[in-house]
Amino acid sequence: MNAVPLAVFWLLLAYAMAARPAVIWFLFFGVMPFGALAAVPSQLTGGVTLLPQAIVAVFLVAKVILRPVAARQALDAAIDPRRFGLLVAFVAYSVASALIMPRLFAGQVTIVPVRADGAATELLWPSSSNFTQAAYLTLSLGVAIATAVYLRRIDRLAVVVRALCFGGLILCITGLVDMAASAAGLSALLAPFRTASYAIFADSAIHGMHRAIGLMPEASTFGPLCVKFAAILYFLRSTSDIRLVHPTLQAWVVVLLLAMAALSTSTTAYLGLLVLMTLMACNWLRRALPGDATPGERRRLAGEMAAAYVGVVVLAAIFVFKPETLAVVTDFVDRMVFQKAETSSFDERMLWNGIGMDVFAQTYGLGVGIGGTRTSSWAVAVLSNAGLIGTGLMVAFLVVCMVKPVPRRERIRPEAALGTRLAILVSLSMSSMAGTTTDFGVFTGAMFGIVMAVSWQQRRPATAPAVAACPPGAPGYRQANLGVRS
Repeated sequence: MNAVPLAVFWLLLAYAMAARPAVIWFLFFGVMPFGALAAVPSQLTGGVTLLPQAIVAVFLVAKVILRPVAARQALDAAIDPRRFGLLVAFVAYSVASALIMPRLFAGQVTIVPVRADGAATELLWPSSSNFTQAAYLTLSLGVAIATAVYLRRIDRLAVVVRALCFGGLILCITGLVDMAASAAGLSALLAPFRTASYAIFADSAIHGMHRAIGLMPEASTFGPLCVKFAAILYFLRSTSDIRLVHPTLQAWVVVLLLAMAALSTSTTAYLGLLVLMTLMACNWLRRALPGDATPGERRRLAGEMAAAYVGVVVLAAIFVFKPETLAVVTDFVDRMVFQKAETSSFDERMLWNGIGMDVFAQTYGLGVGIGGTRTSSWAVAVLSNAGLIGTGLMVAFLVVCMVKPVPRRERIRPEAALGTRLAILVSLSMSSMAGTTTDFGVFTGAMFGIVMAVSWQQRRPATAPAVAACPPGAPGYRQANLGVRS
């Protein structure tokens, strides 16, 4: 039975490589929910789990970039500090640190090993984690550049949004299947999708309620992934092509993702939800201000605010007429959030962060190299693994990513840039709470690529504007005016 999912996966990958480029984007986001599936049997990889998303990411980068024109564009973007130059410098320095620092400080500092089968703490020595984490970080960079190159034609953004919607829907389905299988006592049927070599908490429950984990290793990875999909889909809803993704379908996928994130009972996911809701409210205020919003955007804003108002009224009515419900909810939130500091898991993760900060000080700010020590915060991981130089490069890139000016000749560009930047904030806020390694991930890498793509300044010929060159009814009219419809 374990061979069936693998055979299906490799057949789909072969088809995606032979088909038009849009197909592999659907496969890329569609396999993300299968985070506990080893795409290659672990006995063939020496115990290292190769996830489907990592393998698809490799082929996606190859399919997008390995063409003469795209390769030149990728190289231009990689060396330009206004695009990915700083991120490339961060990755290059981090990879070099993985080769040098574990040997420079070997046996001198105590670290928490990244590998799951290691001891609680041990002395620093070069290990396979240095190479695997360097590979993952390089792959995330490749996805970021490939996304930017693919989306230089802005009309392709609708394809990526549709693929995101597809992946989010698959994520919701896997969550519902997991909960149904657990309720029916049939969790064993999902064993062929849970073949990773690391620990999988498929039967995790809290206060007698099964935690939604889908086909991910645990609730703390399933919940944040739901929030990431919900954030990017919500903030990019105005960039969708109605012929490809209907706004109603996209809205329902976002609602389902938010519900599955809540059912995961992951503290990290709850933090992400709080940040997402705050940014949504701020974005509502921005869109409500007088400006150049189209009538369609104002109708959409009114609908969203009305739905939120109705939801608040319904919840208030439930709490008023059934006060015991409020007591249950407040007790649950208190246990999951405010009493989290009293758990052994919290103590362990704080120990990881404490050791990470000690490592940073003991190595004089140079770090122990990526893959050198495990932490419970992406920010601490960057600081302790890549050191002060790597942290400075990463911060500099994030500043460029967040403030880079966007051309306004097409309405879709500034909206897509702002929405993706807000989604990046949601993603990084969760990673800064529970990220164990320096790798920012292929999902966040794809979001970096979207921002850089929509802010990519393209040379335009000294001719009449595209609108004049493409009168209404001409084949290129819609592409030339993409984003100006209501």
